[in-house]
Amino acid sequence: MTGKRDIELENIVGNLIVAEFQVDKLQSRLSEMVGHYGSMSKKESSSSVFKKNDKWYRITLSAEKDS
Repeated sequence: MTGKRDIELENIVGNLIVAEFQVDKLQSRLSEMVGHYGSMSKKESSSSVFKKNDKWYRITLSAEKDS
């Protein structure tokens, strides 16, 4: 029996692997950045504002450091 390749399925699995890698890298970068603020209080937040397709967006991130 010859197996027929499902290119769409292969692409989805490939994208999932890439996404998992990116999540890991971003989590590492985020933990490094939060850890960089050694004197940070228990809770810190950061906001970013940008415009896309004539709409304004504000993203606010909050990080809480566990003891």
